[in-house]
Amino acid sequence: MRSVDKLSFATTPECQKVNIARITWNNARFIAWDTYEHIRRNGEKGWELKLYGLNSNLERLPGSKICIFTVRECKTIFQLCHGPVCILATVVPPLDASVPWALPEENCEKAGEDLAKVITDALAAQGTAPVSDFTTACGDELMTVCGSLASEEDGAIIEPAVAAAGPNILQTLAGGCEDLSTICIVATAIPPLDASNPWVLPEADCEQAGDDLAMALTNALSAAGTVPAESFFFVCGDTELTVCGSLASEEDSPVIEAEVETIGPSILQTLSGGCADSATGGYTFTLATQADCYIAEEAVFACELVEGP
Repeated sequence: MRSVDKLSFATTPECQKVNIARITWNNARFIAWDTYEHIRRNGEKGWELKLYGLNSNLERLPGSKICIFTVRECKTIFQLCHGPVCILATVVPPLDASVPWALPEENCEKAGEDLAKVITDALAAQGTAPVSDFTTACGDELMTVCGSLASEEDGAIIEPAVAAAGPNILQTLAGGCEDLSTICIVATAIPPLDASNPWVLPEADCEQAGDDLAMALTNALSAAGTVPAESFFFVCGDTELTVCGSLASEEDSPVIEAEVETIGPSILQTLSGGCADSATGGYTFTLATQADCYIAEEAVFACELVEGP
């Protein structure tokens, strides 16, 4: 089994180390990385981001989650990853799945075809086209749709198109959803890699954030002329706040998603206690909307890591 110790990504001058705030590997803070500038064989400059000390192999690496938090000039995935653009859809089984479900090939091919059309149509509407057609590769737990864009500006065109089509694409991939009305918003505290004594969400902060979010969602529906089918409630854990409720119809989902995107950062600040506790240093807080067949990350907030003397 071949080992994998490092990864290298072609990137751009906007995404050098000064504009990368932090990197996480499978939700844990990752510190063994750096960016480099070099001269290519054709004499042009090139830039890369390298991750070291992965201690992985070809069996464990697929499905690993790398999150790169950027600031300032490094604004889009198309600046961060300079090369072919790929959109990945992953099936994550429950913990107790004794016989993992495999993606039906026809579902994967249909979802990939639909996503490729969404991207191509979005580009055509702006008078451009992909350099190479978007094609689909299907695996048991992963669908990958890849193609090449003419410019970084085209990346800004397809990002909102993919985000808008995402829930429908995932429903096609899953073969449909039994219940689209139940929705949950999950806020998670992710510790830094070297956290030996993990910080636990203070109950008062969690309850305040849960109350605020449940009220904001209810008020957003009311402003849109509707009400939840079942009132929003929340549950607090050591590292997660979960707020759930049932909607009167699928059409109410965009109202909830828009409100979560708006209020998300302030909810995460409340949950973190405003980073007042030094124990939260290096922690990352994420907020995601979960429905029956999809998860959409809406907000990220991080507490600055304060180095010791």
